[in-house]
Amino acid sequence: MITLEVGGHRYEGFTSISVFRSIETISGSFSFAATTAAGSVFPIKAGNSCSVFVDNNQVINGYIDSVDISYDSATHTISIRGRDKTCDLVDSSLVGVKEFNGMGLVDIIKKVLSDNNMDNTSVVDESGASLKPFTGLDPASSPVSQTLFEFLEGLARKRQVLLSTDGKGNIVLSRSGSTSSSTILQNKIDGNMNNIKSAIASYDFTGRFYKYILQSGQSVQAFSLEADIGYDTATSQDGEVLDENIRKSRISEVISENPDSSTNLKELATWTKNLSAARSMEYSCVVQGYYSDKGDTVLWQPNMLVEIADDFADINATLLIKSVEYNLSLDAGSTTTISFVDKNAYTLQAKIDTANANANKQGVDFLDFTGDQS
Repeated sequence: MITLEVGGHRYEGFTSISVFRSIETISGSFSFAATTAAGSVFPIKAGNSCSVFVDNNQVINGYIDSVDISYDSATHTISIRGRDKTCDLVDSSLVGVKEFNGMGLVDIIKKVLSDNNMDNTSVVDESGASLKPFTGLDPASSPVSQTLFEFLEGLARKRQVLLSTDGKGNIVLSRSGSTSSSTILQNKIDGNMNNIKSAIASYDFTGRFYKYILQSGQSVQAFSLEADIGYDTATSQDGEVLDENIRKSRISEVISENPDSSTNLKELATWTKNLSAARSMEYSCVVQGYYSDKGDTVLWQPNMLVEIADDFADINATLLIKSVEYNLSLDAGSTTTISFVDKNAYTLQAKIDTANANANKQGVDFLDFTGDQS
């Protein structure tokens, strides 16, 4: 059961519900629809604080964004939409140019939250990485006319981590997860244990390239800090990486507005290549219910590893959940729509190479959606 809590009271009996969470989205969202009795006053208002629960599992902690009411002589319907409280990061502007050099990403996020009256939002670092501070070599300064999220997401990208939320309204820093589902999702020909109701698989290479080149100018501060850096080096930094599975005629070059070091640009180019490869393959499926285990104790959730055996989509691999959408409708009942990516989608290439080398010693083949396109 999915319920909406407002003012300490939990509401249920909605005709349709959708709750969305993603590893790539800093704010979860929801929509509820209901019918009301003629002449009744609906108690939920736009701007109300609220929480969304799947049974007793909190999956949203935020606000009602909008309430739409429509009626005629025969029907009275209400539509409610809202988001996690981190929506204020998405909507609000970062006022004035700010400098955060010498601070790490977590401390910068906390500072931005404090400066914008969001001290009740915590930062949870699940990236498993040692996130080095920003210095003159890769300064953390805010340009004009950015939202809070655009600024923070740009810094997170430099450190190859994702910003999302945990269902309680907190900010989570993450890379590819390590928690595995105990349930195998499958749809096998003539199988008697099939639990995938429907699925969609799509392969699109238009966003992938053989060579990724990132360039930027280095900061004047970096030039003054590094006595052994020549002027040409200090004012022109670049990083590039190859995707050997793509034909050599495809090249992408991006020139950053912000100064950065060649080392960081190389890592960012690798991150960009990995994300492009991950997004070239889309697989999503619909399953009955909301839980990943037979005991109904662990919800399907972003950043969970799941073994997939789908003969119809020709997929037999362990994938990573990118997003989940918990749904409730009068027609389909309780279902979860789960979207997947390659399990290495948010991992740096050096770590992938090490993992593959270790796996190959044990005779394990890692998933590769790419195919040779050279």
